[in-house]
Amino acid sequence: MTDDQIIKWLPIAFPFIFAGMWLLVTTLMGVMSGWFSLQQWYADDGDEEPLLKLGWQSGVMGLGVNLNGVLTLAALRSGLSIRMWRVFGPFQKPLLIPWTEITAEPSRSFFTRM
Repeated sequence: MTDDQIIKWLPIAFPFIFAGMWLLVTTLMGVMSGWFSLQQWYADDGDEEPLLKLGWQSGVMGLGVNLNGVLTLAALRSGLSIRMWRVFGPFQKPLLIPWTEITAEPSRSFFTRM
């Protein structure tokens, strides 16, 4: 292809290339974070009304995948619901982690107990 042909087809091809790369990257994030493994065991069917819902939350999962401001957490009677914005996780289904599966461990950050 000549440079003129590339310049002619670039505006048409760019949206498809961008969409393909976006799907590839978000799918890799789902694999590296462990989300796909968790959704097999802890799928949230969404039929329970939340007691508390917090949007725009952040977290780190798996192999250091930062999910900055793209999570919605909800406290349900049966457990913790974790959802990712669809645009950042088109194949990541919502999770519902039962309270019996959640543990807390004390830690320190900058000499502050957490």
